[in-house]
Amino acid sequence: MPDADDAAASAAVAMTTSVNSSPPQQPQPEDMAMTAPYNAFVVPVYGFITPALIALTLITNCAVCAVLLRPHMRSPTNVLLVAIATSDMLTG
Repeated sequence: MPDADDAAASAAVAMTTSVNSSPPQQPQPEDMAMTAPYNAFVVPVYGFITPALIALTLITNCAVCAVLLRPHMRSPTNVLLVAIATSDMLTG
């Protein structure tokens, strides 16, 4: 009966090697269809819209600070608004 044990062992080895040696699966078209709209907007949003929005934010916050820091515009409320504009510039 050693032949039956050897046959079972070689069958088990053949099964594990065939499972482990299979190539990775390629993405299916239905999986790619779900990500296609997302990928179409990544470059325009992060490449063009976001930098323009950051530049606009910096320019307007600098204008706010320039106007509110004039001597005749100084008040506790305006100092608070300048602080908010400055923190927005540093985090924006």
